[in-house]
Amino acid sequence: MAVNTHLRNDHVGWNTRREHRDWVLTFPKATYLIPKREFGPWNPEGPVRPKYWQGNQNVWEDSVLPVHQAGLVTLWENSYVLDSSLKLDLAAGRTPGSSVIRLESGNDRAVFIGDPLHTALQLEHPEFNRHSRPVAVSWSGPLTTTPSSCPRIFPATVLP
Repeated sequence: MAVNTHLRNDHVGWNTRREHRDWVLTFPKATYLIPKREFGPWNPEGPVRPKYWQGNQNVWEDSVLPVHQAGLVTLWENSYVLDSSLKLDLAAGRTPGSSVIRLESGNDRAVFIGDPLHTALQLEHPEFNRHSRPVAVSWSGPLTTTPSSCPRIFPATVLP
């Protein structure tokens, strides 16, 4: 199983690898989970031409299209349950279909948030966001519970 929380180059780069002149699947037996809301806007053949951010050009062709053409992509909407402890949920972020991974075991809960927050500092100061969408709105739900029931939050990247 490979989870693409969104389709920016730094999150799908391991889907494929360069072998001579070709892009080949890194995990040819995996199922690749991609949020449907994310898949459409990045697809150059879709109804909306994608706005490529610098550094994200050709990502569709080299990292997403090969796994899709191999029939290994499962597109999901709203949430996707992997098992009784693990599920994927849509979340506000840098791209239209950003998602998070939620883990629950007994009373323990964790959320692996990918890019909606880049550092732990944004938990206290969500306004420290270089993107146009306010992160505070998207995180008001999980973070407004009592401290003992609040999940552990794991950002994907910790910047100095």
